[in-house]
Amino acid sequence: MDIKIKYIKLENFKGVKEFETYFESDVALIVGQNATGKTSIMDAWLWLLFDRDSRGYKGAEAAKPMNGADFLHNLETAVTVKITIDSKP
Repeated sequence: MDIKIKYIKLENFKGVKEFETYFESDVALIVGQNATGKTSIMDAWLWLLFDRDSRGYKGAEAAKPMNGADFLHNLETAVTVKITIDSKP
């Protein structure tokens, strides 16, 4: 089975206030300076699939909006994805 992410949008997820992108090919490369949200993008996907981030935090703990080391309060966190699933026998 092939699961492909076609679109992802993060709102107030960890250190990312807002991010969205479309993936046009089968392979995506996410590159950036330190502390710019690369791991947060991966963690958003893991959070949707397994309710955990890459460090093992679960549920709301895995998605808390942050400003540096400080948690931000009274913000709604959202992760939206569009995927395709190709089930090959």
